[in-house]
Amino acid sequence: MLIAVVGCVLMTTVVWLAWMRQLNKNRIQAFEGTLAQHTQRSLQEFFVFLPVKWLIRGYLFACASLPLLAGLVWGGKAALVTLLVCVVSPPVLYRRMRNKRYRALQRQLPMLLMNLSNQLKSGMSMVNAVTSLFDEFEAPLGQEVNELIRQVRLGDDLPTALTDWQRRVPIFSITLVVQALTLGYRNGGQQSQVLRRLAENLGQQQKVRDRQQALSAQGRMQAWVLICMPLALFLLLNWMKPTHTAYLTNTLIGQVALGVAIVLTLIGAMMVKRILNTDDF
Repeated sequence: MLIAVVGCVLMTTVVWLAWMRQLNKNRIQAFEGTLAQHTQRSLQEFFVFLPVKWLIRGYLFACASLPLLAGLVWGGKAALVTLLVCVVSPPVLYRRMRNKRYRALQRQLPMLLMNLSNQLKSGMSMVNAVTSLFDEFEAPLGQEVNELIRQVRLGDDLPTALTDWQRRVPIFSITLVVQALTLGYRNGGQQSQVLRRLAENLGQQQKVRDRQQALSAQGRMQAWVLICMPLALFLLLNWMKPTHTAYLTNTLIGQVALGVAIVLTLIGAMMVKRILNTDDF
């Protein structure tokens, strides 16, 4: 029986490979180029420099091989679940890491503005004040500031480097900082006081966000309990009375009801997350 299954899988793989060779190679290359461009941009946000082509090929190989291995060991349902996890997990993980990085940047911005305000108050120019902050901050703000200084030293003017920073980190706090520094570079004026007031305002906004996080902690915990409780009850019932859960897994009506329940649970989780979200990104 196992030999027949392996033979069918190999024949299916050969047929798929033969069909893929008949596709337009330009479309495949265009798709690979678009995927590589998005992956490169995502990696650059975290200052990670890896060979994108091999990374994409490894990811596609994992999406093809892991579900196949799970299907041979545990069956078709395990293969479907493994494929879903392989497809969904990278975007979810990237979004989670990106939001964590943005929150850390928001916490460090008031310190950056206060240092710039002190430098400008001492009589330094805007460019010299920015370049004097090299290696003054920890990551992630230190990485962004060092990249900004590197672009200035390579010949870009300060507004161009600031615009690139705003494009790389598109959040409202960075937009305010970039606009303040750009106006100060082009028009001059009492920029020390402006940056100090902006630092105070960003600090107050961060305190409000922290207070919102504290007040909504109970709501977030209740949301996690409501989301995880149906799954926990299903697994417990499946362990204690497998014949009862068989109506959901082995019949068409039960499978449809189970799928609808999963979709409604995910929709509810997304709604709760949007309601309790305290970030500006």
